Amino acid sequence: MLAKGVGGCYNRGAANKGSPITGAASAAFDCSSFSQSQRAITSVQDRTRSTECATPRVTLVDYFLVQDAALFEETIRPALAEAWRLRSFAPCRALCRQLIPSAQEYADRHHTGALEGLLVQVIEGLPFDRGGWRLLVGEILLFTAREIPEFQDISETLCCLLAPEQYRAGVVAREQLAPIQQVYRGAHDLTLGRAIYRPEFAGLSRVADVARLADYLDAVRPEQWTPAGLEARADLAAEDRADELAFAREWFPVLRDFYGRVRAGGQLLVLETVY
Repeated sequence: MLAKGVGGCYNRGAANKGSPITGAASAAFDCSSFSQSQRAITSVQDRTRSTECATPRVTLVDYFLVQDAALFEETIRPALAEAWRLRSFAPCRALCRQLIPSAQEYADRHHTGALEGLLVQVIEGLPFDRGGWRLLVGEILLFTAREIPEFQDISETLCCLLAPEQYRAGVVAREQLAPIQQVYRGAHDLTLGRAIYRPEFAGLSRVADVARLADYLDAVRPEQWTPAGLEARADLAAEDRADELAFAREWFPVLRDFYGRVRAGGQLLVLETVY
């Protein structure tokens, strides 16, 4: 279940401007950054966003992790839930062994060095702790991902255009998210038994959710957007609104087509923000 491609949804900046090229950003990406960033997750567990679509305070990447629905629901989720319940990594050892070939191929392909991640440590009997469990969840989701696309982040602009009420109110509660916010944050918390994995930074969209959100994106008409729709963006000067709108129109089809592929494959999505 090796990740076919690794990328992320980047906040636009001088170092990663790009245009859509066959559904991926033209800027290169260090594919080892996701697993490296996972090591820092526990230091930001208690941070929250000031608003769902607010300009980020630190550099972050939003990952869209395409998962095989059957593998996730029948193998990954039960193993991680049982590990949390028992406070033991024993229920995850068989899954970790299964993923070693994928992890090794990933390490070889992206030159991340010797395979020394949590998969190996869990197999060798690593004692349970909550921080380690969260890191293990991240590694398993990475190595089982069927696709991790790379494209520019237009979430704030889309939120302002398509969900202006939620944008102005700074909605962050999961049950109040507009469809376009669910596209980026997921429709549900990522629950693993009684545990919620990184509730402020990770979400889940099941197969039915993906289909619903893909249908929603198909119905969006970018040609109807106007610069006036971006007036609520206090960080965006009036003279820059037309350029921002053009940029969003350029990248929106990439997001829409990605959701269409996931819908066609009958897959689900885990969405995670990594600092």
